[in-house]
Amino acid sequence: MSKRFLLLFGLTLILITIFMSEFLNKKFWLDFIDKTENFTNTSVFENSFSIDDRDTLYNGVTETLYKRINDKILDKGFRLYFEGEELNKEYTNTFLTQNPPKENEDIIDYCKRVFDKRFGIIMNNNEAFSEQLATRVLKMMTPLFEIAGLPPLGNEITVFIGNYGWTPLGIHKDHTGENVLHFHLGPGRKQMYIWDDETYEKLVGKNVSNNKNIEPILSHSKKYDFGDRDIYYMPWFVNHVGYTEEVSIGVSLWFQSTDNYSYSKKILEYFITQFIPKDRKIIPPQIDYSNNHDTFEYFKQIILNSVDDKETTLDNFLKKVYLDFKNSLISNGYWSNLPLENKIESIDYTYFEDKIIELSKPFKIVYDNFNNEKLNIFVRGSRLRIKYFEDFENLLNKLNNDEKIVVNDFIETLSIPKEAFLYILLTLYKHRGIVIVE
Repeated sequence: MSKRFLLLFGLTLILITIFMSEFLNKKFWLDFIDKTENFTNTSVFENSFSIDDRDTLYNGVTETLYKRINDKILDKGFRLYFEGEELNKEYTNTFLTQNPPKENEDIIDYCKRVFDKRFGIIMNNNEAFSEQLATRVLKMMTPLFEIAGLPPLGNEITVFIGNYGWTPLGIHKDHTGENVLHFHLGPGRKQMYIWDDETYEKLVGKNVSNNKNIEPILSHSKKYDFGDRDIYYMPWFVNHVGYTEEVSIGVSLWFQSTDNYSYSKKILEYFITQFIPKDRKIIPPQIDYSNNHDTFEYFKQIILNSVDDKETTLDNFLKKVYLDFKNSLISNGYWSNLPLENKIESIDYTYFEDKIIELSKPFKIVYDNFNNEKLNIFVRGSRLRIKYFEDFENLLNKLNNDEKIVVNDFIETLSIPKEAFLYILLTLYKHRGIVIVE
C-alpha cells in the first residue's frame, strides 16, 4: 500500500470528521439557544443535521411502524387518520394488519401502495420501539443537554407520517411545559402556522382549542416552511397548526418539562409500579373498623418491603424514591418510555456461555450498593433489586467502562455459582442493557 494512498485515505477521514462535526455540535446549539431566545421563540434551522442522521432516523421510523403493524401493537399511542378524521381502534387494527408491509419495502413506497386518500399517522413513544431512534436522537441531542440541562420528566419521540393536509388536531397548544423539536425527514415539505394569544383570542375567542376552522384566520398567522434535514422548534405555549401537502415524515422530540403537581404525581406513580410488590392476599373484613388497625400493619409492611433501610426517616425515604426515579431516567438515556423487552422465552441462562457481550451504548447501567447487602440496579429504565455479590458489581463496572466481556473467561474468576451470574446476564439482556457482540 503506497504512502500516497495512506495520506489520501487519512485526509479523507479527517475531512469526513470535520464535515460531520459541523452538524448539531456545541456551536450549533449555542446559536440555537440564541435564536430561540432561550427556547421562547419559534424558529427554523435549515440543513441542520447530516444525511447519515436523516437516514438513520428514516430507518428507525420504518422499524417502528413495521414492528407495530406486524406485532399488532396499535392500541396505545397510535392514531390513523383518513381525510382528517381519526379512525377507531378496531378499523385501524383491521386495515393495517390486512395491509402489512412487504419485506424490505421502503416506507414511502408502502404508504403510496396502501393509502389511496389523504392519510395521517401519529405514533407516540417511539423511543420504546426503535433502538435506532432512541440511540441516534440521544447522540444528536447530547450537546444541547450538556449546555441547557434536561427536562425533569425526560424526553419522548413522536412521529408524524402522511399527506394529511391540515393537522387533524386543528389549531391547538401543546401540553404545558413540553417544547418540541421537529426533525423533518421529507420527502415532502411541511408548513406550520402560528398565532400569538392576543391575535388568536381576538379572532376566535378565549380557550378555543382544536379549532378546525382554519382558513378564515390564516392571513393573521405567521408561516414557517421547512423541508428535508431542517429543524423546526416551537415552544409549548404557541397556538399552531401544520399543513402537509405531499407525503412526509417528521420525528419530533418533546422536552417533558412540567409543573410541580404533575412531577410529584409522576414520581408517586413510579414508586407504585417499581417499588410496591404485587401482594394479592385478600384483606379480611374488620370488626370495630374505626379502631382496628391491622390494615395499617399490612400497609406499613408492604412499603417497608420495598426499601433497604428499615429504620429510614421520612426525609431519607422520600429522597430515595426521588433518586431512584432520576436514576431510572438516566439509565434509559433520559427517555420517558422503557424499550420493549428482548424476548427470552426460547433461551435460558446457558445461552450466554461462549458469548462476548458489551453495554448497550450509549446507555449506562446505574446502580447503588446498600451496605454490601443489596444492589439496586437501573437498566434502561427498569429497577432490579438483588442480593449483593462483588462479582455482580465488578461486571457492572466493566460494562460501564465499555469493556467487552468474554463470558467464559469471566466465569473463571467468579466466587459465586456460574448459574447466578448467567441469570443476571439474561436479566440484563431482557431489559436491553447489554448486547451480544459475538
